[in-house]
Amino acid sequence: MINVWQNKRHFTSNDLVESIVYSSIVYGGLNDIDALKALYEWLFGERQIHQIQMPIEATDLNGNTKSLPLILLSIKDDNYGCNSSRSSTTSYSSDNNIEEGLRRYVEFIPDDMTLCFLYAIKDKKLSQNNIKPFETIVRSISKKLKLQNKDSHKPHLSQVIKYANYYWRQIEGSEIDNALAMVKQGKIKTTGLSTDKVLTYNKEVISTNPEPLLWSDLFNTTYFTASKDKSNSREYPIFSKNLIKAIQDNLKITRIEAIGQIKTLQQESEQPNAKRLLGWVLSLLEDSKNRFSTISKYCGCIGRDWLMLTMDEELDEWEGGVFQGSCHHKPN
Repeated sequence: MINVWQNKRHFTSNDLVESIVYSSIVYGGLNDIDALKALYEWLFGERQIHQIQMPIEATDLNGNTKSLPLILLSIKDDNYGCNSSRSSTTSYSSDNNIEEGLRRYVEFIPDDMTLCFLYAIKDKKLSQNNIKPFETIVRSISKKLKLQNKDSHKPHLSQVIKYANYYWRQIEGSEIDNALAMVKQGKIKTTGLSTDKVLTYNKEVISTNPEPLLWSDLFNTTYFTASKDKSNSREYPIFSKNLIKAIQDNLKITRIEAIGQIKTLQQESEQPNAKRLLGWVLSLLEDSKNRFSTISKYCGCIGRDWLMLTMDEELDEWEGGVFQGSCHHKPN
């Protein structure tokens, strides 16, 4: 193809579009046929190219910040993707009308050769009426490279599409393995952020000196108050451990005996949170479908945190939403 370019004295608009498609496949690694079609249709729109400022580590010796061009492509997909946004400037059909539904998004960073041909068409107004169809372009590329393209209506089966990844995977510095090659070919569907999300990504204001997060901040302060009795706080983990152990020990006998022992523990317990925990265990035991091993695991995972997080709380004042919130915020 380079020989074709070198021997050509004049590039028509069709030649430039064909060269953009070819360069994107071979040098840009854009091997997903749907993404290539999206790039082809992108050429007939506003052709917006965004600029990515690279991290400080990419700054050269002269202090110049390195940047990369970014083309945001949108692909209509009935089965996979994100809900399209009307604020997304790339969610267009072939006739440039905004479409709704699921869309896959691709952030394409064009290679140097593709950028050269894009620069060559920067002042040209392209129209699909004057440019060859995408399928015809793939067939023309295949013919120039003497590659097989049996069905012009199925460009994804052409050898130029099917085997291009073997070429750019062998380019010096390439770190693309088999799994990533399947992603880039579109065999495994993926999606990036929608256009409007990409343009606002990481632009939110983040406090450089955030206040430390306290456990009490995670709960409703109306009901959750820290205990001032430090002696009780020190003794409470022992009580919690003993109660959980007692429950789990009673789950090693028969169901009827276990229910009787748990009811005794409930009557002897003075702490409201312990009574509620034991009541919850009883409700699980009443359902014969619940296995003892499952109940025991529940108590070990949830019971200890429940006892610690609700000590000295007025549980009678709690509402249903607060109970749900405490379960939701239970630490792992």
